[in-house]
Amino acid sequence: ARDARVRSIEPVRGGERAPGNDVLDARAIVGTDAFYNIGSTGAGWTLGLLDTGVRETHTLLSGPDRVGLFRDCAHGDSFCLDVGNAGYDPSDNCSHGTSSASIMVGNSNLGATYRGMTNGEVDSFDVYDNCFLDSAAVLNGFDRALFWGDKVIVAEIQSSQSHTGSIADAADDAFDAGSLVIAANGNNGPASGTVNSPASAHNAIAIGAYDVVSRADYANQSRGPTPDGRIKPDVRFPNNTETGTATSNTSTGVFTGTSGATPYGGGTALILVDESQNLGWSTDPGRIYSMLI
Repeated sequence: ARDARVRSIEPVRGGERAPGNDVLDARAIVGTDAFYNIGSTGAGWTLGLLDTGVRETHTLLSGPDRVGLFRDCAHGDSFCLDVGNAGYDPSDNCSHGTSSASIMVGNSNLGATYRGMTNGEVDSFDVYDNCFLDSAAVLNGFDRALFWGDKVIVAEIQSSQSHTGSIADAADDAFDAGSLVIAANGNNGPASGTVNSPASAHNAIAIGAYDVVSRADYANQSRGPTPDGRIKPDVRFPNNTETGTATSNTSTGVFTGTSGATPYGGGTALILVDESQNLGWSTDPGRIYSMLI
């Protein structure tokens, strides 16, 4: 080291992990593990998930169980309960909701690489009929999520309704009732004014996306402004991460689009709610929104 010809001394292996597209990599970017590791894990809280249902037997969602309510709002009654409709099936037949749930609340059965962001539970409300959005089911889903006290409602929905339509109104009502609404901005970009509902709602946080490895902006994400001039998305999170899928009880796959980023918004929101409660701070949704932004 004292030799004047030596310019630097460096280890051959510095211990840095190769860039990857696992949930672990996205958690590192977002930074929620710092809160998780000091006890703000989201345990005891529930997230309402309006999506395609979940495969509740997936190893990331069972043993320990991460699914609370398991309802089909598209084929059930107004409470999303089974009333004998032959089509009633709250499981994930579109391989979408399982990925959302796994990112937010997945356990460690597949190791830390695939562990979700929180130790909370998901109340799953299937709002799709054969993988097509059912607007009446969405309204029932919002209603049930509020009834059961879901502090964070994650809307994996890209409705063509306006920012004053019934779905956006339901999102605003949920906010007024004390719940955070985290919604996918949509994949109809890159043209301006393409943001979907309920991301376009006045009181929803709209989630955009960037690639977890390259950090490049997701080109096809829907854009603002809303018809009344508001900026959308509100925040962006990583997408294209590998997580659980509905194909089998152990299957994984890459979750793309703004749908793949939205669960990171939901998980982060729940972590901030838990941290705020631990510190004796308000968990008012407007306050948590400002923290997210």
